[in-house]
Amino acid sequence: FLIEGKIGEKTGVLDAIAMCRELGAGLDIIGVPGPGDPPELLEKVKQECRDGITYWGGVSDEARMSFEREAQALIYPVNYPVGQGEGHSHKSVSAMLCGCPVVTFEQGALPEVIEHGVAGFLAVNRDEFKGFMARVGELDRHAIAEKARARWSFEATGDRLEAILGKVVKGERW
Repeated sequence: FLIEGKIGEKTGVLDAIAMCRELGAGLDIIGVPGPGDPPELLEKVKQECRDGITYWGGVSDEARMSFEREAQALIYPVNYPVGQGEGHSHKSVSAMLCGCPVVTFEQGALPEVIEHGVAGFLAVNRDEFKGFMARVGELDRHAIAEKARARWSFEATGDRLEAILGKVVKGERW
């Protein structure tokens, strides 16, 4: 499994480590602490790295995409309070573009980004999250990448924005 992004208290990195341990699964952790994140959290993450759990720090875009192509799934156990946190997850989009399923909690805009049961799974609690981690092999990685390209490629995004901006130019409100 893979977790990537800021190594912060709300991004669920310690939960990801614990769930992978409970499932006997490996985990690659890529990312660095964000502004204001306590340095002791990164030290705790590093202390937990053993038995197939590895912290890689910040990596290049090429390395990140390689991790995304090879991972069983991107796991993203974010634990933001309701109404705060991820409005959208570029990490999830990037992973799906590489054909990597995403397992996360059903919160924020994530249900709009991840098609449940097709591109990954949206859990409502920790037990369900772990259950979905065990099911990612059921998903079609080629279909994940194709659907992600149809929705999130530069061309698809540009076409959507062009259509919206055309309406705005004609006087329609956002």
